[in-house]
Amino acid sequence: MRPNPIRVARLDRALTQEALARHAGITRQVVTMTEQGLYHKVPVSLVWTLCDQAEQPDRAVERLTTDYRAWVAAKRADNRQYFTNITLAFANNNHDAWYALRNQVAGQSFSKFCQRLVYQKSLVREFEIYGRGQPGILRALAECGLSSDNLGRLA
Repeated sequence: MRPNPIRVARLDRALTQEALARHAGITRQVVTMTEQGLYHKVPVSLVWTLCDQAEQPDRAVERLTTDYRAWVAAKRADNRQYFTNITLAFANNNHDAWYALRNQVAGQSFSKFCQRLVYQKSLVREFEIYGRGQPGILRALAECGLSSDNLGRLA
């Protein structure tokens, strides 16, 4: 699999994660999670910081953002194996179905589930607790290969 374009851009500019975070006005953890692919959408300030020296910064931002999203989609496709053989048919409600899904994909590891889903942990937790961000989570699950029947049990 090709490397994360955000990481490549950072290394091309000889920046540490800490230096990039400082210039972008974000935390180093945001840079780390972006490089791990745990954000579906890359933070805007991060991209602008990496592209501010480009001849055409608007195009550079668009290209880097597009490349990052393609990389995330490819990473999700690589994780399809964890989602394709899941059955949630016996869950009583969508809450049970969610926990059944998580346990079948990653056992007791919430972090591993988020990594396989390629999504930020705080967003997955918020979905789990409040049901917010449902369209994004369901889209990510579909990209990872969860069947439409199973997606219907979670909705």
